[in-house]
Amino acid sequence: MRFYNEADDRVYIGRIVASVVFVVAVLWGITATIWGMGVATAGIYGRGTQIKQVNSAENRTFQYNHFFNLYSDVKSEVQQIGTTNATLAATTDESEHGRLASVLLGLENICITNTNQYNADAAKVVTGALFRDNNLPQMLPDGPVTNCTTAIPSVSSR
Repeated sequence: MRFYNEADDRVYIGRIVASVVFVVAVLWGITATIWGMGVATAGIYGRGTQIKQVNSAENRTFQYNHFFNLYSDVKSEVQQIGTTNATLAATTDESEHGRLASVLLGLENICITNTNQYNADAAKVVTGALFRDNNLPQMLPDGPVTNCTTAIPSVSSR
């Protein structure tokens, strides 16, 4: 296809426009095909990427340490609740009783939060619980067994 005719010194604008439209259409078709293949294989690619990410050394180490950290936090908080509760029961000072009751409430709330976080992460078998140490519990019990909540003795009951 010629765009210029030397014999009559004419430029064929229609041919130039048609060629540009053809090139743009071909490039658009290639782009649409590449995008369509990406959409069609997204599920397979996404699952493969997830498996790689979950099984990466960085994630394994993080998950392993994460469960130990949460478990030790809950154990520490249960112990702190016990000592704070004992101190609260022994105090006779009214203002100290109020302060210790607030501290105890805060410790109980943190303990409950960390217990719930441990249990939620333990339920995520596909992404994290695979790498929990076998010596750690599958789930932390809620309520009195974990002992996050205790009755706060009133000043008058002492």
